[in-house]
Amino acid sequence: MSDLRWDLLAAVRAALGTKPLTLAELGQRTGLGLPSAQPQHTPLGGVLRWLEDAGYAARDGDGWVALRGARQVALPLALVDGPRAALTERLVVGRAPRGWSKAQVDWPAALATIPTLRLRPDRALIAYVWRDGGHGAGVVWAVPSKLGHPDPGGLPRVDKGALAVPKPAGAEDDAIAAFELDGTPASYAHAWLLRQELGAFGAVGAESDWPFHRLIERAPWEAGITGYVEPSPASAWTWPAGPPTGPLGPVLQLGAAGRATLTVHTWAFLEQERLVQHTVRQQPSGALIGEAQVTLGTSTGAIVL
Repeated sequence: MSDLRWDLLAAVRAALGTKPLTLAELGQRTGLGLPSAQPQHTPLGGVLRWLEDAGYAARDGDGWVALRGARQVALPLALVDGPRAALTERLVVGRAPRGWSKAQVDWPAALATIPTLRLRPDRALIAYVWRDGGHGAGVVWAVPSKLGHPDPGGLPRVDKGALAVPKPAGAEDDAIAAFELDGTPASYAHAWLLRQELGAFGAVGAESDWPFHRLIERAPWEAGITGYVEPSPASAWTWPAGPPTGPLGPVLQLGAAGRATLTVHTWAFLEQERLVQHTVRQQPSGALIGEAQVTLGTSTGAIVL
């Protein structure tokens, strides 16, 4: 489809007709390319809600916009950020000895939180964690599935930030390169989210700042964020290049050959309160081409560890 601002509502209604369809049949009749995982028996409203939740469609005023194949798509924040809490919970590391040790993760349970991504059958994820008193860090590698989980003591070290981390032979530099995306706009965003979560794996305190970022779609003081630290009011912020205008929600722009550029904004609150714009360029596989972070504004509120 070249123009995605078509009448999705009419297309789905016409496709459903009066008999149940499988998701694959619905995809063929609407051009959405849906998976064939289950029969579709729900009424029209249920179908539209499923399409929205799965990242195939979004409300656009009084109508609907199909997301597959779109050149530029504004993604609902809940669709991008939705899996984060469950994914973070499944990547929590228990007690570990001092130094480097193997970390045990229930990877099927963790990856089930992001069904838009699929780990290739010839790859497996393994993790290591480092502890030293109140400090901690970790690393996750995508390795050949036959490798197993080698002990870190015999592995060569590579630099990762301020640490030298154990790296097995055949490990991917970008673990997301071991995944396949389902092609929805949400899958590109989830590839980025998974990369952030894996990058923060095992971190204690300020060893990673990602746990201190919250995805937003409007100014931090308007985002409804509550908790042990909350955004400062508008009057406390300074903007070197002027305050941002327009929505701050996630936007995906699809380019040539399936490459994509994802733009998201976060409210960061470690050491200094910041509004950060992340611009992420990705391969069709979700593998990283490059990421830039720009601080658009700062404020005086923060949490200091």
